[in-house]
Amino acid sequence: MKKYLFVFVCSLICFACAEEKPHQPVSAGAGKPPPVTEVKAVSISGGARVSYKIPDTNDLLAIKAVYAMSNGKQREVMVSYYTDTLLLEGLVDTLEHEALLYSVSRTQALSDPVPVSFKPLESSLSKTIRSVRIFADFGGAAFSWKNEDKALLTYDLLAENNQEVMMVSNVFQNRLDSMVYSIRGFEATPRKFAINISDQWGNESGLIYPEGGTLTPLHEEKLDKSAIHFMRLPGDSEFNIWGGMDLFLLDDNLNTFGHSTPEDWPPYLTVDLGKKVNLSRIVIHQRLFENGYYNAANWKVFNVWKCTVETPTTAHVNWAEWEHVIEGKLEKPSGTPIEAGCTNEDIRQAKRGDSFAFPREMEPVRYLRLRGTETWGGFNYSFIAEISFYGSYAQ
Repeated sequence: MKKYLFVFVCSLICFACAEEKPHQPVSAGAGKPPPVTEVKAVSISGGARVSYKIPDTNDLLAIKAVYAMSNGKQREVMVSYYTDTLLLEGLVDTLEHEALLYSVSRTQALSDPVPVSFKPLESSLSKTIRSVRIFADFGGAAFSWKNEDKALLTYDLLAENNQEVMMVSNVFQNRLDSMVYSIRGFEATPRKFAINISDQWGNESGLIYPEGGTLTPLHEEKLDKSAIHFMRLPGDSEFNIWGGMDLFLLDDNLNTFGHSTPEDWPPYLTVDLGKKVNLSRIVIHQRLFENGYYNAANWKVFNVWKCTVETPTTAHVNWAEWEHVIEGKLEKPSGTPIEAGCTNEDIRQAKRGDSFAFPREMEPVRYLRLRGTETWGGFNYSFIAEISFYGSYAQ
């Protein structure tokens, strides 16, 4: 036994003392690969779509493009040798650019470069920046823009604080083709508001201010819910089943809810605000159901009518006395399906409440009718955690 142990130890020593050989590639490869041919570039927003003929070689791993971004930084794009097209993206100018295309072998050897020139079309970011409008809103400022390419963009909304410093009020990211978003909670005194828009390649708009630099928010307050109650018009739902109560819709408690019945689908609610109000917006808070939002019987689409007479008919619903003012669609910021759950931004928006503005020119009103017409789960009943109204009481 000792003899065998001695032989084993000697073998280990000899192995350790042997001269270490430099690492070699698994395969020596075939040297420099042949380049791509028949290269063509088609301009797109912020870049180009480049097509080419793949070289006939068994040693090919990928195709790589190298080009300079608008800020001068170099960017590389690499795609599999199975594809004959690659995208050059992230530019925010319309100048002529040149990209160098390389074939890449399995041993990382590069072919001779093949240049291709292109002129990007106006970028999605630039087009969105041109569409920005900022205007005074109830309690703050409203920002509107169009993202016609539905590019993934990030929006930073800022407001000046009392120390005259621009502070971020909200940040979110989406691909919506158009949007109007308001930041609120400010007094009706002149203040600077701004927006910064950026894309996934690090390009930014810089702060965009409203014309004139400052805005004066319109006076806004949350309406006193103790003065609000639900009327009972024929056909209205009571929202009083399965643990819900319509009174819970006005209790400022997001852990309670109102629940309609299938017999009342689609459900109506008639609201008496207590007195005439210059309404600015309605805020819908969803029920947190199975630890998620934008699901089940939460409202996805709803409509609002205002009463055009002093007091509505109560014996029956006289639609001649009601005028449609809002169709509200609750948008999930991430755009993901129900089964994917909610992102952090989805959750933040749901907790803030989904806000819908009334027409700016709308006359003061006291009575409203609400009707949920579609739920996220396609159910024929619905639930809501809370409904809030904002504006200013008419003098």
